[in-house]
Formats: sequence, C-alpha cells, structure tokens
Amino acid sequence: MSRIAHRFLRPGLLLLLAGMVGCPLVSPPRLSVSPLAISLGATAVEAAFRINNTQSGTLRWQVHEAPEWLYFTQRVDDVNVRITEGTTTREVDVVTVHAVRENAPTGLLNGEVVIASNGGTAAIRVSMEVASPASLSVAPTEIDFGISQTAATLTITNTGSQTLDWSVAIPPAAAAWLAVAPSSGRLGQGEQEVRLDINRTGLTAATYQTDITLTSNGGNATVHVRMEMPRRVLEVSPQTLDFGTTGVERSFEVTNGGTETLTWHVDTDDFPAYVSVAPDSGETAAETDTVIVSIDRDALPFAPGTNNQVSFTVLSDDDAGTAIVSLHIAVGAFALEPAALDFGSVDTSQTFTLTNNGTTAFTWTATEQSDWITQVTPSGTTPAGATSDITVTVSRAGLAPGNYQAVVDLTVGSQTEAFPVAMTVPAPPALVVTPSVLDFRASLDDKVIALWNSGTGTVAWSIDTAVLPTWLALTPAAGTAQAGETITGTLTGDETASIRVSINPVGLSPSTITTAIDIAATDADGAPIDSRSVTVRITVPARPVLGVDTGVTPGVVALGEDTTQGLISLRNLGTGTLDWSIDTSTFPAWLTIGPQPLAGAIETT
Repeated sequence: MSRIAHRFLRPGLLLLLAGMVGCPLVSPPRLSVSPLAISLGATAVEAAFRINNTQSGTLRWQVHEAPEWLYFTQRVDDVNVRITEGTTTREVDVVTVHAVRENAPTGLLNGEVVIASNGGTAAIRVSMEVASPASLSVAPTEIDFGISQTAATLTITNTGSQTLDWSVAIPPAAAAWLAVAPSSGRLGQGEQEVRLDINRTGLTAATYQTDITLTSNGGNATVHVRMEMPRRVLEVSPQTLDFGTTGVERSFEVTNGGTETLTWHVDTDDFPAYVSVAPDSGETAAETDTVIVSIDRDALPFAPGTNNQVSFTVLSDDDAGTAIVSLHIAVGAFALEPAALDFGSVDTSQTFTLTNNGTTAFTWTATEQSDWITQVTPSGTTPAGATSDITVTVSRAGLAPGNYQAVVDLTVGSQTEAFPVAMTVPAPPALVVTPSVLDFRASLDDKVIALWNSGTGTVAWSIDTAVLPTWLALTPAAGTAQAGETITGTLTGDETASIRVSINPVGLSPSTITTAIDIAATDADGAPIDSRSVTVRITVPARPVLGVDTGVTPGVVALGEDTTQGLISLRNLGTGTLDWSIDTSTFPAWLTIGPQPLAGAIETT
C-alpha cells in the first residue's frame, strides 16, 4: 500500500507545485457598500452611496429591493442614467439615490435598499420625512357674546407639518364693535389662540351679527359672531367681598351695560341683621353707583376661628338681570391691638396685645419676617378671654436711611395674621449750603448764602472770617451769631440760616480773583461731619482816572497881560484806557486850543 500511495503522491505534488509557481490563484469578487445608512431628512432630494469590489474578478451587482419612493442614477459620460444594476472590477461605482416626495405618504418613512451581487449582499437603511401640507382648522365656528360678554377666544389649528400663513378679515360694518387680535400670523403644526373683543359703546339697542373670514395657504374658514346690545343690563362688580377677620366695610359698583336708564335694588328680604347696605336702590344710565356694605362684628353669630359666607341679591327692573353678592366673613380666634406698630425714627422696642376671643385656651407663635426685627416674643399660651403682650425689638444698625415695613406672623391653630411693623431709619445730620458759587463779575451788589440741615438731629456750623481776604466781608443774618472773628449757628429740623456776602474791590488791580468761604460742621456731640465751601469770584475792571495839569495853579491857565499861550497836560491816573475829548462850543471868540483833533486815548502807562 505504501508503494502505491507513493507513486500517486509524487505526480500530485508536482502538479500542485507547478500550479503554485506558474499559475497564480484567482480570488472571487467581494461586495463593499458605503455608507450603510442614509437620511434624506425633510428637504433633501438626493444622496449617494459607493459600490466597490474589494477582491478580484468582475463584480456584478443589482438593486434587488428598494422603497417605491426612491430611484437610482449613475453618471455615464457626464449624463445621469437611471440604473438598477452594474458591474465593477477595481473601480468604485457611485450611485445616486433620488427621493420621490410627490404623492409619498406623509410622516417619517424608513426603508432598505438591498444590493445583491456575485460577491455578496448588502443593505442600506434609508429614511426620509415627508411634510404634510398646511391645513387650517378653526373652533368654534359660532360665537355668541349675548348681552354682556365682551371677550372670547378662537382657536386656529394647523393639522399639517408645513407652516400655515393665515389672516382674519372683519367686514367694515362690524369693525366698529368687533376687534380681533392678532389679525394674522404664521403657525407651525399646532394651535394658536385669537382673541375677539366686543365694544358696545355708542351702539343702539339691537342684535348685531357678522361673519369673519379666515384665509390661509391651508384652506379658508368662516366664523359667525353674534351679540346683543340690550336696552339695559345690570352689571355688579366685584361680586365677592372679603372682610377677612377685621374688616367692617367693603363696597361694590352697579353699572348699566345698556343704553336706557337702569333701575336696581338690593333684595333685603331675610337680610342678615348684622349686614347693612347704602344705598340699597338706585337708577343709572351711564354713571356708576357705589354701594357700601357694612357688617357689625359685635352682632356676628359665628364662633371664633370660623370662616363664613352669606349672600344677597341685586335685582333690576324689566328683566335687566340679577347678581348675587357674596360676603366672606372670618371670625378670628384672636384679635390684635393696636392694628400695627410704628417705631418711628427713635423707638427700638414696642408691645402689642393678643386677645383670645374663644372659650378655650390656645397656644400661639410669633415669627418675625425681616432681619431688622431682631427679637419678638416667640410663643405663649393665652386663656379664654385673656390677653398676652408680645414685644417686638428692632435694630437700625447698618441700614440705609429710609422707611421700612415688615410683618410679624401670629399663628393660632389654622389662623395666621400678618401684623404690620414699620420703622424709619433717619438720615444723619448733613450741612447743605447754597449756592456753592458766588460770582460778582463787575457787580458790587451783596449776595446771600443759605444753610440748612438735610438730615435729622442738629448741625453746628462755623466760619472763621480771619482767613478771608480784606475785600470780602460776611454779615451774620437769620439764624447766626458772631463771636470775635467767628460766625456760628445751629440747624435743626426745617431751620434755615443765611449770611450776607459783600465785596469792596477798591485798590485791587484789574483781574479776576477767586477765594473760598469754608464752613466747618459738627453734629450735636461735636463729631465732625462733612464741611462745605462756597467759591467767591470777583472781576475787578479797569478804572481810568483823568488828571489835568495846568501849571502853578491847579485848574487855572493864567496868561497875565502879555502871554498869549498856555499849556495843559492830560494824564490817566487810573487803570485801563482813558478816552478824552474837549468841547470848544462854549469858548469865547478870543480863545483857541490845539492841536486838533481835540480827542484821544491815554493808556495807564
């Protein structure tokens, strides 16, 4: 057996080697597709995938399965050719997927493109969203406002996924009494509310109706609107009056929604003895009648710690309507006296009283609701009919000046009352001086400065006049005193002090001179507070002075018996420019003067 095997084995081995050396092995084609998922979204119309032969030979492929909303093309000689199959060796086939959105089912579509080949099979997942067209739906299609309703809501719905563009048109004849807001809009898939408002002002008694038209790119709709303008309509507001645990008076208003005079009255049959109304009847055309409702808490039949409701009816003549007014009356398990605490600007501790209105003892708690309420009696037990004092302490430390309000919550069982607490943080004393600048320019008229305290407490102020220039003088006026060279005063509350300021520029050279009046200030304890300063500015103008020199005798030119000429010298003895002239109109005929012209200007120098 071994020899036979050997004989057959050697030729087989030689054949195998010859095949390996002279004839290379050929591997079959293999299909490769990429990508394996394509999303066309809501707007894309095409995408592409690639088919590749990753091994040897010729790959023959075809689109074996595909959704009916897709077709395929391939670029051949720069022309897109519709295809369902192809072949490739080593090149890459690029296949374009085209979406057919027209007549496709709306919504999210998912499908598979199966590529079958002699080198395997591949599946490409393809998804596409097909938007549904805009579609208008309106509800309700009829709205009746009746005799008193003034507003209603219309709901616009877009049942499609494309944007709905809509608008509302009101007939011109109805525009005087009907308004729509908004009157147009854009709406994606969903709902939008439109408000309709009725205005009966100025209308005569009648029935009014119209059709409003809604137009859109998703269809049109009509809504019928109807309302009545009655001759008279009873309107009462508010119809619920809450007296709480302490209230004794509330009010409601009666108005006429019609065009003719309304007669109304309160039905007082079986009226509670502890309730009174004033007035209990009246007539109104366009005016408003205010009705005061009062309750006598001492006559209330309700137990402490209860919430109660009673009601009465307001009637009208000629079937103009009725209205029920409800009174909510609570009887507290306890009462607080006084109604509030006001610490003003000085107090830091005050007390209020809690009274047990019931027939059994109760336990209470008090809780402050502000950081500046630093302490409050936290809790206690009050016997029936007895009282408890509750102390509240406040602190103004670190607070800015101003008025502060807060509450202390008092709780007994299920009843909680917010007890008001007020406090003022006063402004510190502060000196105010006005004006801050005194500008005398070329005027010598006196001026006045005023001083006052813009805060609280006392401001003590002083001015040292010894440091002021000699041309400046201060005269104490209202609210001031002077000791030596110091002017002083105090300011409290609304007091105002004043100081008169005078100047004397004689002897000063022409110029603008500035100085300051410094005013020091302290509080009532002598602690310094912000000082103030007033700037004083004067302008010293140039002042020319004419000087005439006639020789020996001032003011006289003596010619004697033989002299025929005399000399006059003109000088500027002041500052600035001196303009001079000589009037010869009154000269005697025998007197002449020269040289001409008899006018000129002389500078200071």
